[in-house]
Amino acid sequence: MMYEFLTGQTPFKGKTAYETYDNIKNVRGLKFKPNFDPKAHDLITRLLLKEPQTRIGASDINEIKEHPFFETIDWDGVRLLNPPYVPKEKKRRFRNPKQSLSQIEVQTSNATKLSSMSPTAVTVTSPLVANPDRNTWTTPS
Repeated sequence: MMYEFLTGQTPFKGKTAYETYDNIKNVRGLKFKPNFDPKAHDLITRLLLKEPQTRIGASDINEIKEHPFFETIDWDGVRLLNPPYVPKEKKRRFRNPKQSLSQIEVQTSNATKLSSMSPTAVTVTSPLVANPDRNTWTTPS
């Protein structure tokens, strides 16, 4: 992602899906232009080392935080910064809740309020029906 953010290009794209996969697997296809920031080049290269235990940050996150690329970051105050852009919240509505959610399933037989649940806490087992007016999801009887 860092490479793509800095260059605007996908780093491992191949002519076919297989070639793209092969480029990722073997860390091939990553090309840096001559004017590419040397600090970013070093960080990206060290993040992409094939052996996970040899990658920067593998043993200590501070190894990444202390890399010269991040020398201007105040890590203790980063959460206090205002983001440069805050997207407007969009309200989503389903045209036909039964059709749109027919593939979503949750381990429950009773009504479940999912708005406070993490998506990773959901286990797939039975279909849901949305009740947008009550902000709930129920399983069909």
